[in-house]
Amino acid sequence: MFSHFDGEPALSVIRQKLMKKNYFNHIVVSILILLFFCPSLTFGQSAVNVGLLEAGTFGLPNVDLITFISRLVRIFLSLIVLIAVLLIILSGFRWMVAGGDEEKIKKARSALFNAIIGLILVLSSYAIVSFVISVLINATSV
Repeated sequence: MFSHFDGEPALSVIRQKLMKKNYFNHIVVSILILLFFCPSLTFGQSAVNVGLLEAGTFGLPNVDLITFISRLVRIFLSLIVLIAVLLIILSGFRWMVAGGDEEKIKKARSALFNAIIGLILVLSSYAIVSFVISVLINATSV
């Protein structure tokens, strides 16, 4: 094995040099992030306007809390359905390219079964949430 002139292995010397470079990189990135997210430090401003006063004119809808939560839940459940469908497609692809290997087919079938069960659970929870939200909206509207 190659060794350094004082008997220390060359690999540990290389590792120490990389660690010094790594620390330097972390310091540089930290300073850049600090300067980017704290413009008052870089521009000498006394206060930073983060735009909270203009947030009301940004085009945000003025809706009640129940409608906002229902939209948020429906978006979240739609993303979960998308992930479940992608998992079904991926497990079907794995089954197709298994090439007759029983172990790969078993894993793909298990993943497909679990993705279908997850999709059924998400769709049933979507139906329950839609029902509860429609009841809440009907109960609170006059």
